[in-house]
Amino acid sequence: MTRQGDMIRIEEMVHIERAPHDVWSYVTDPDKDTVWMSNVIEYEAEWETEPRPGDATRRVAKVAGRRCEFTTEITDVVPDQLLGWKSVESPFPFQNGLRLEATDNGTRVTFFGITSGMRGFFGRLADPLVARMFSRDMHSNLQRLKQLLEEQSRSPDSHRHEHRDI
Repeated sequence: MTRQGDMIRIEEMVHIERAPHDVWSYVTDPDKDTVWMSNVIEYEAEWETEPRPGDATRRVAKVAGRRCEFTTEITDVVPDQLLGWKSVESPFPFQNGLRLEATDNGTRVTFFGITSGMRGFFGRLADPLVARMFSRDMHSNLQRLKQLLEEQSRSPDSHRHEHRDI
Protein backbone atom coordinates (compact mmCIF):
# COMPACT_ATOMS: atom_id res chain seq x y z
CA MET A 1 0.00 0.00 0.00
CA THR A 2 1.25 3.47 -0.86
CA ARG A 3 -0.14 6.92 -0.19
CA GLN A 4 0.23 10.08 -2.21
CA GLY A 5 -1.75 12.81 -0.48
CA ASP A 6 -5.32 11.51 -0.26
CA MET A 7 -4.68 8.86 -2.93
CA ILE A 8 -4.26 5.31 -1.61
CA ARG A 9 -2.86 2.65 -3.95
CA ILE A 10 -2.96 -1.06 -3.22
CA GLU A 11 -1.23 -3.77 -5.20
CA GLU A 12 -1.04 -7.45 -4.29
CA MET A 13 0.31 -10.29 -6.42
CA VAL A 14 0.31 -14.09 -6.49
CA HIS A 15 1.61 -16.72 -8.90
CA ILE A 16 -0.85 -19.51 -9.81
CA GLU A 17 0.23 -22.68 -11.58
CA ARG A 18 -2.63 -22.52 -14.06
CA ALA A 19 -2.98 -21.00 -17.53
CA PRO A 20 -4.30 -17.41 -17.77
CA HIS A 21 -7.50 -18.69 -19.43
CA ASP A 22 -8.23 -20.96 -16.45
CA VAL A 23 -7.70 -18.11 -13.98
CA TRP A 24 -9.79 -15.73 -16.13
CA SER A 25 -12.66 -18.22 -16.36
CA TYR A 26 -12.70 -18.59 -12.59
CA VAL A 27 -12.46 -14.90 -11.59
CA THR A 28 -15.09 -13.82 -14.13
CA ASP A 29 -17.59 -16.51 -13.05
CA PRO A 30 -20.11 -14.60 -10.89
CA ASP A 31 -20.79 -17.74 -8.82
CA LYS A 32 -17.14 -17.91 -7.69
CA ASP A 33 -16.73 -14.41 -6.19
CA THR A 34 -18.06 -15.44 -2.78
CA VAL A 35 -15.89 -18.57 -2.86
CA TRP A 36 -12.44 -17.01 -3.28
CA MET A 37 -13.07 -13.60 -1.67
CA SER A 38 -13.51 -14.12 2.08
CA ASN A 39 -15.05 -10.70 2.73
CA VAL A 40 -17.71 -10.92 -0.02
CA ILE A 41 -21.12 -11.96 1.30
CA GLU A 42 -23.22 -11.45 -1.85
CA TYR A 43 -22.30 -10.88 -5.48
CA GLU A 44 -24.39 -10.33 -8.59
CA ALA A 45 -23.19 -9.56 -12.10
CA GLU A 46 -25.04 -8.65 -15.30
CA TRP A 47 -23.16 -11.13 -17.46
CA GLU A 48 -23.56 -14.88 -17.67
CA THR A 49 -20.42 -15.88 -19.55
CA GLU A 50 -18.11 -12.91 -20.19
CA PRO A 51 -18.02 -9.40 -18.70
CA ARG A 52 -18.17 -6.40 -21.04
CA PRO A 53 -17.33 -2.74 -20.42
CA GLY A 54 -20.39 -1.04 -18.97
CA ASP A 55 -21.71 -4.17 -17.23
CA ALA A 56 -22.72 -3.60 -13.62
CA THR A 57 -22.06 -5.66 -10.52
CA ARG A 58 -23.50 -5.50 -7.04
CA ARG A 59 -21.47 -6.69 -4.09
CA VAL A 60 -22.10 -6.82 -0.36
CA ALA A 61 -18.88 -7.16 1.60
CA LYS A 62 -17.50 -6.82 5.09
CA VAL A 63 -14.89 -4.06 5.22
CA ALA A 64 -13.20 -3.61 8.60
CA GLY A 65 -16.17 -5.34 10.19
CA ARG A 66 -18.74 -3.09 8.55
CA ARG A 67 -21.28 -4.31 6.01
CA CYS A 68 -20.84 -2.28 2.82
CA GLU A 69 -22.81 -2.37 -0.41
CA PHE A 70 -21.11 -1.50 -3.69
CA THR A 71 -22.35 -1.10 -7.22
CA THR A 72 -19.56 -1.14 -9.76
CA GLU A 73 -19.17 -0.78 -13.50
CA ILE A 74 -16.80 -2.86 -15.58
CA THR A 75 -14.34 -0.47 -17.23
CA ASP A 76 -11.72 -2.69 -18.87
CA VAL A 77 -11.94 -6.16 -20.37
CA VAL A 78 -9.10 -7.88 -22.17
CA PRO A 79 -9.96 -11.60 -21.97
CA ASP A 80 -7.30 -13.66 -20.16
CA GLN A 81 -5.36 -10.46 -19.33
CA LEU A 82 -7.26 -7.61 -17.63
CA LEU A 83 -10.50 -6.95 -15.77
CA GLY A 84 -11.07 -3.45 -14.40
CA TRP A 85 -13.99 -1.93 -12.50
CA LYS A 86 -14.90 1.30 -10.75
CA SER A 87 -17.34 2.25 -8.04
CA VAL A 88 -20.65 3.75 -9.10
CA GLU A 89 -22.46 3.61 -5.76
CA SER A 90 -20.18 3.11 -2.78
CA PRO A 91 -19.37 4.57 0.62
CA PHE A 92 -16.08 5.73 -0.96
CA PRO A 93 -14.76 6.02 -4.54
CA PHE A 94 -12.42 3.37 -5.93
CA GLN A 95 -11.08 1.85 -9.11
CA ASN A 96 -9.80 -1.73 -8.99
CA GLY A 97 -8.65 -4.44 -11.33
CA LEU A 98 -7.02 -7.79 -11.88
CA ARG A 99 -4.12 -8.19 -14.30
CA LEU A 100 -3.18 -11.68 -15.54
CA GLU A 101 0.24 -12.29 -17.06
CA ALA A 102 1.38 -15.60 -18.51
CA THR A 103 4.58 -17.02 -17.03
CA ASP A 104 6.60 -20.09 -17.93
CA ASN A 105 4.65 -22.22 -15.46
CA GLY A 106 1.35 -20.43 -14.93
CA THR A 107 -0.08 -16.96 -14.35
CA ARG A 108 1.00 -13.94 -12.34
CA VAL A 109 -2.19 -12.42 -10.92
CA THR A 110 -2.02 -8.83 -9.70
CA PHE A 111 -4.85 -7.09 -7.89
CA PHE A 112 -4.56 -3.30 -8.04
CA GLY A 113 -6.73 -0.64 -6.54
CA ILE A 114 -6.79 3.09 -6.05
CA THR A 115 -9.05 5.32 -4.00
CA SER A 116 -9.02 9.05 -3.55
CA GLY A 117 -9.73 8.50 0.12
CA MET A 118 -12.40 6.84 2.13
CA ARG A 119 -14.01 10.17 2.98
CA GLY A 120 -13.83 9.44 6.66
CA PHE A 121 -16.25 6.52 6.24
CA PHE A 122 -14.36 4.67 8.96
CA GLY A 123 -13.26 7.85 10.71
CA ARG A 124 -10.46 10.03 9.30
CA LEU A 125 -7.86 8.53 11.61
CA ALA A 126 -8.95 4.95 10.87
CA ASP A 127 -8.88 5.22 7.04
CA PRO A 128 -5.15 4.37 6.66
CA LEU A 129 -5.57 1.38 8.99
CA VAL A 130 -8.61 0.19 7.02
CA ALA A 131 -6.63 0.50 3.76
CA ARG A 132 -3.88 -1.73 5.24
CA MET A 133 -6.53 -4.22 6.39
CA PHE A 134 -8.03 -4.26 2.88
CA SER A 135 -4.59 -4.87 1.40
CA ARG A 136 -4.07 -7.84 3.74
CA ASP A 137 -7.54 -9.15 2.85
CA MET A 138 -6.72 -8.97 -0.87
CA HIS A 139 -3.43 -10.78 -0.25
CA SER A 140 -5.35 -13.54 1.59
CA ASN A 141 -7.99 -13.66 -1.15
CA LEU A 142 -5.33 -14.11 -3.83
CA GLN A 143 -3.75 -16.89 -1.78
CA ARG A 144 -7.19 -18.55 -1.54
CA LEU A 145 -7.63 -18.19 -5.32
CA LYS A 146 -4.24 -19.87 -5.83
CA GLN A 147 -5.15 -22.71 -3.48
CA LEU A 148 -8.52 -23.33 -5.11
CA LEU A 149 -7.23 -23.29 -8.69
CA GLU A 150 -4.14 -25.36 -8.03
CA GLU A 151 -6.14 -27.96 -6.06
CA GLN A 152 -8.69 -28.03 -8.89
CA SER A 153 -5.94 -28.80 -11.40
CA ARG A 154 -4.65 -31.68 -9.27
CA SER A 155 -8.09 -33.13 -8.59
CA PRO A 156 -10.86 -32.45 -11.13
CA ASP A 157 -13.51 -33.36 -8.56
CA SER A 158 -12.25 -30.91 -5.91
CA HIS A 159 -14.37 -28.05 -7.28
CA ARG A 160 -17.45 -29.86 -6.01
CA HIS A 161 -16.24 -29.38 -2.46
CA GLU A 162 -15.90 -25.60 -2.61
CA HIS A 163 -17.82 -23.94 0.16
CA ARG A 164 -17.51 -21.08 2.54
CA ASP A 165 -19.07 -20.43 5.91
CA ILE A 166 -20.60 -16.99 6.23
